[in-house]
Amino acid sequence: MLDKKLNLVDADDLLRSIYNQVDRLWSILYYTYDMFKSHFDACINRILHAQRHGADPETHRPQFHTPDSEFLQGAEPVEEIKQQVNERDSYQCVCCGNANKRELQVDHIVSKYYGGGNIMDNLQTLCSTCNIIKGKEKIIFRDPQTDLTEPLHNFNISQFELPVIGEAREPQYWESYIRRVINFFYRCSAVQKVEIGKRGHSYYHWKVELRVGNAPSWLEPHIESLFKGICQAKRSYKVIAPESLTITSPGLPDLKYPR
Repeated sequence: MLDKKLNLVDADDLLRSIYNQVDRLWSILYYTYDMFKSHFDACINRILHAQRHGADPETHRPQFHTPDSEFLQGAEPVEEIKQQVNERDSYQCVCCGNANKRELQVDHIVSKYYGGGNIMDNLQTLCSTCNIIKGKEKIIFRDPQTDLTEPLHNFNISQFELPVIGEAREPQYWESYIRRVINFFYRCSAVQKVEIGKRGHSYYHWKVELRVGNAPSWLEPHIESLFKGICQAKRSYKVIAPESLTITSPGLPDLKYPR
């Protein structure tokens, strides 16, 4: 790519086509194209840095001095920016929907560790639980549709804590749990609505509606463990478990367990 001297748009198109080649393993090593491109950009910057300093790109390892924290400006967003982010996100976690203000935090989509700034487009409201799980990953939970080209292969539902005994009877805690699991799976705000009733049909038959462009079929390898984990937790707390879980998305076949 360096030899071709492509413009930014052409270079991005070429790199994206390389990432999407079916005979390569890039999508397994890097969950998203953005992660792949970030690593690629770092390699290019290392090569350019070596060339400017007359070093061998194969062995060159740039060293940069980071100022002490007291000299850094704007390490955290000021309170006025945090308030605007919270207001834009309706004072709720954009991943799981938690609206407890004491648990809400302003997250950097591109982590400060990777140079993410305090501009509004790089900030989102997350609860403390979702923020810890996200860590330094770049996940835009304000996006309604996944950027993934295929489902994650190593997704682990057990990393998400189930509601505890004091929460087991309340639908909102199960809704937050399901939103968190599914939205982390799709790496976006894929869940449009979760229907869990306190009585009647929706008490026994739970339903999750995904936003347009998020395929329920992607969750097929995981819906059994998701459903059984919910049922096991419910029963351990002496609470009636649901009988079925259905996941839908406009224009796409439903996914249901048990079938």
